Amino acid sequence: MEKNIGIALDQMVPGHGTIPLSPYYFWPRKDAWEELKELLETKWW
Repeated sequence: MEKNIGIALDQMVPGHGTIPLSPYYFWPRKDAWEELKELLETKWW
């Protein structure tokens, strides 16, 4: 794991902390950018 990067999206909610919007994607083991893009395209917002 020392040469991998973990990527995830969280939403900041004032007074409540953060809410995870996506799971962690680890790069370079997978194409994290492509997986994150596909996840975001499934969201209605």
